[in-house]
Amino acid sequence: IKRLAKWKRKSKIVEHILNCSKCPTATKNIIKESWSVEIANKEKSSSNIRSQNTALASESDDQQLSNQKKDKQKKESSKLVQSMFAQDESGAWSCQKCHMMPFSLRAGGAVIWTSPTQSSIERHRKVCCGNKPYLTAAKDAILGMTDTISKMRFDTLIESDFKSIVRILVGGSDELVTLFTDVIREEWFSHNEGKCHIPIIKSWDNFPAEKIDEEAAVDAMAKFARSGIGFDFVSNQFFVRYVDIIAPGYKLPTASDLMACW
Repeated sequence: IKRLAKWKRKSKIVEHILNCSKCPTATKNIIKESWSVEIANKEKSSSNIRSQNTALASESDDQQLSNQKKDKQKKESSKLVQSMFAQDESGAWSCQKCHMMPFSLRAGGAVIWTSPTQSSIERHRKVCCGNKPYLTAAKDAILGMTDTISKMRFDTLIESDFKSIVRILVGGSDELVTLFTDVIREEWFSHNEGKCHIPIIKSWDNFPAEKIDEEAAVDAMAKFARSGIGFDFVSNQFFVRYVDIIAPGYKLPTASDLMACW
């Protein structure tokens, strides 16, 4: 306000001088030229201020839109977490669609120890099999075995010697033997993602097997080794991974244990 009042007083003085008949023409021309320059500078300054204000307003609008977008994403993420994950007494977050499945048969990301993010939930959601077992890890383990163990093929899964091993490790359940052999083989040859052709197991109460016949397991593995696979298969990292899936907690015998079994 003070600046505007000062400008108005100055404007009146200049106007008075230019209209004064006693003021020399040369002086008037100098004042007139100087005043024109000052007016131009003032208009330029005002224009810059308006541009700055417009930019600030635009920036403020962009920031507001950005904040609204973030708030919307947080709400959507919160809804997704609430609909798919729940926190248990231990503090872990578990997927509610597959939480009834044994841990070794759930897709990656089914249990999260930190607060789930939208990206982590989406990653799990894409591979979650719900109330069906996730067999991709077991299938990948068998694939690894075929690449690293001589004479091991996906067809080996349905041979009696291999099935005998699986039968002992799953406590004699025919349903689980079929799941971990025939179904995995079918999954491989049908080239799907592990969500089709997988049967729903009625009960997982006996998985993993509470008691495994150690002596029978060694006998079955020794017989399988002598079929041409070789005794070292028990230490193959992919076979170890496969056994960890179908018989969590079971300690595999050594190659020496198998060779000692006649």
